[in-house]
Amino acid sequence: MKYIVTIIYVSILIVPMTVSAEDKKARISNLKSFFTSSQQRAELDRLRLSGQFGSKNISQSSTTTVRKPLEVKLNGVVYSETGKPVIWVNNRSTLKSESIDETIRVKSSALKTLSTKVPVKVNQQWLKMKPGQTWRESHNQVQENYQIKESN
Repeated sequence: MKYIVTIIYVSILIVPMTVSAEDKKARISNLKSFFTSSQQRAELDRLRLSGQFGSKNISQSSTTTVRKPLEVKLNGVVYSETGKPVIWVNNRSTLKSESIDETIRVKSSALKTLSTKVPVKVNQQWLKMKPGQTWRESHNQVQENYQIKESN
């Protein structure tokens, strides 16, 4: 009985090995070269040197970066005793300069009276915003802060 079990066990182990060896030979014969031939390499080098293919195009596309959409939040306006307004945008003030950063500029000189709307320039586009409002580049509209749903 042990002899029959051993024969069955050995045949179960050997049969898949022979099938996989035949499969392996068939798979190897269907494989193509991973590398290019010398003729293909010469053609690729010729195209690269002539500027039609290669590193110039790759380097230009790799330097392109995608930036996060801008968000401008008008935090508030404070008037000094002299009447000069100090405007807070994105938690930064216009105390020293009307420019918040490279893309955002506030025209505080336009607020000579107790006006409620503040002119803010974002990417060469002027917006009129009230304190407590946010402009998002992705929506291209001004919204009240309490209406904005935060997404994590």
